[in-house]
Amino acid sequence: MKRFQILILAIMLVSLSACATHSLPSSSTESSVSISVSNPQDFLSELEDMGTSQILEELKISDGGYTEDCFSVLSKRLVEFPEDTLCILKHNKLMADESFEVLVITGIGSELPYVGSDEEKTALHEYLKSASTSEEYAEMSSKILDAWTSESNAF
Repeated sequence: MKRFQILILAIMLVSLSACATHSLPSSSTESSVSISVSNPQDFLSELEDMGTSQILEELKISDGGYTEDCFSVLSKRLVEFPEDTLCILKHNKLMADESFEVLVITGIGSELPYVGSDEEKTALHEYLKSASTSEEYAEMSSKILDAWTSESNAF
């Protein structure tokens, strides 16, 4: 289990490093990890330990099971680490598939009303509004903001 956690941390660091330099991760740094568990709580725990890119991979290969858990974890990541999460969502090769991108953005938008405190949600909303007009992540921010506000009348 320790080796798995170290592997996950290493992959997360490589992903964040790639985003910090605004470059795509090379194929040699990517790995495919698939979760095979029988208990839904174990699956959620494994998801929370995964990097954002790995969650996207798990979502892509899933057959529709556990998608809500994937969206929940992605939404929590967006609340906690908005810039890092937007970077990964923008640069991840899986997001080039338009239908997959729509699925991910819609799923995140549907989970955001249930994630974080009111203060965290307000801060994220303000961040996405400002990012949607002036930053590198404008398109992704705008899409997430639209999906979120269409799901919730909070803003």
